[in-house]
Amino acid sequence: MKTLFKGIFILLSFFSIGQNDTKLITSRKDFPLQAVIGLDALNVLYKGQEYTFSITSSGTYDISVTSKNAEIKLIDDSKKGTGGLRYLVTPIDTGECSISVGNYINETRSVSLVRYTYKVIDFPMPPLQINNIQSGQIITQLSDSTEIKCSFPELSGIFESYEIKSWEVIIGSKTFEGKGNLFTKELIQYINQTEKEFLHLKVKLLKNKTGHNSSEGIYLIRQNE
Repeated sequence: MKTLFKGIFILLSFFSIGQNDTKLITSRKDFPLQAVIGLDALNVLYKGQEYTFSITSSGTYDISVTSKNAEIKLIDDSKKGTGGLRYLVTPIDTGECSISVGNYINETRSVSLVRYTYKVIDFPMPPLQINNIQSGQIITQLSDSTEIKCSFPELSGIFESYEIKSWEVIIGSKTFEGKGNLFTKELIQYINQTEKEFLHLKVKLLKNKTGHNSSEGIYLIRQNE
């Protein structure tokens, strides 16, 4: 009987130990300091465009951020969040710009954590669309509300918006002109009666951050058969 009770006690003790939670404590001093700069994996930036950087850094020291060939400014509201600090960064000139992150320890000592370098280029000419039809494509019957748009694709990394001051359309030997972003009824009627002609669109833009004051595109007019 004693042997039986002893066996039951050992068995219960085994299950009790097996069901205990496991706790592992690791000292932070064993980890190297780290930092991450998030900018949607872009490696090319545009001169004069404002970008938002998200920066997270390990450790308990103050964060030191240094930029070369770029203006940088902390977004104050980001200090209240939990997703890292956010900065506004604007490349100054073409070439390269760099962002360095470190831990500021005191006036004479800081620890460099990471440095990212980006290529900086000028903005390309902004593309045109006629009723969302890109340059190089075919246009057919146009409505009375046909409009011109000037913008970059969403995934291009260029966020500038453009306003059209005036436009000029050349079709063969005919030239049409107008103000704003809407085609005139005269032009629309002519296009709808034209078959297999090239349309050359030129626009003048209002002042913008990219420095471009004009754009142009080529289209092929072809009516539905």
